[in-house]
Amino acid sequence: LYVIPEMRGKGVSRRLVEEAERVLRERGAIGYQVTVTPYAEEHHGLRRFYLKLGFEDEGRAILFRYID
Repeated sequence: LYVIPEMRGKGVSRRLVEEAERVLRERGAIGYQVTVTPYAEEHHGLRRFYLKLGFEDEGRAILFRYID
């Protein structure tokens, strides 16, 4: 999910999440998860955004390693 800077603060992100949830419900999903990258958290505070929408912090860490 990405909203261009000039559209932020206008409820676009919230509406996109709501629409995604509508589609997921139609398809029988009972839940979903999002990943907030360190960059997104540092620059956009996305963890707080998702918590405000009712997401729960599961305390998981996603680790990645580049290989050659």
